[in-house]
Amino acid sequence: MAAGACNDKPAGCFTSTATLHGGQEVSNYTMWPALAHLGFLIVGVCYATPELMTPPPAAALWPQPRSRRHVGHPVDDTEKAICGALGERVARLADLLKQ
Repeated sequence: MAAGACNDKPAGCFTSTATLHGGQEVSNYTMWPALAHLGFLIVGVCYATPELMTPPPAAALWPQPRSRRHVGHPVDDTEKAICGALGERVARLADLLKQ
């Protein structure tokens, strides 16, 4: 990392908290300075993602309420879509930066 291996590479964060207002924003915001310090370009989820009804970040609730606890399915479809959109955006930017 000290040699700049992370320089100019996109990075995004997906977090999980135990409650709806459990600090998802703070969890991601505290990761961003470390990513920037290492040379990463920070990528967030934008409002073009239809499932996103609140500002970034990408986040999920964990542990899930009893009705959502399923072994192997800790994230609901909306959260998967938001996380997938973030991953696609990171990958698309990585491809653009590689050219």
